[in-house]
Amino acid sequence: MWTQLLVAAFLTASPLQPIQFAAPARGPVVYRLEGYLDHAPEGAVVYFKTIIGFGSQERVYLITKYARQGDGNAFLMFRNLGMFRPDFILIGPKAPIESLMNATAGSRVTGTFYYRQGMHVLELDPHQLRIE
Repeated sequence: MWTQLLVAAFLTASPLQPIQFAAPARGPVVYRLEGYLDHAPEGAVVYFKTIIGFGSQERVYLITKYARQGDGNAFLMFRNLGMFRPDFILIGPKAPIESLMNATAGSRVTGTFYYRQGMHVLELDPHQLRIE
């Protein structure tokens, strides 16, 4: 009975407004990455070891430099390493991804990647990819 009275008092005393829940924006997070495929040169500092995949191929990508563009946690992309195999599936134009996946071991790979939050996907920017 008291509960009903309290609810009735609340409903009559305050105008009803719908409660709005806004999901946080979850667009892609842009990273500039540099690293080596399969093995890094002696003396290189490797911050993260990731496994990247495309189709049935997998490669080890040893990240030696990384920067997140914009505000936010720079480690967002790396917090789930090891939870999936591969860590990241590459998406984007087929030819640049195949060039990356077929590069010789020890190749330095630099590029811009779009991390899709909630998915273990990296979208490759083909215009920013350098394989040396």
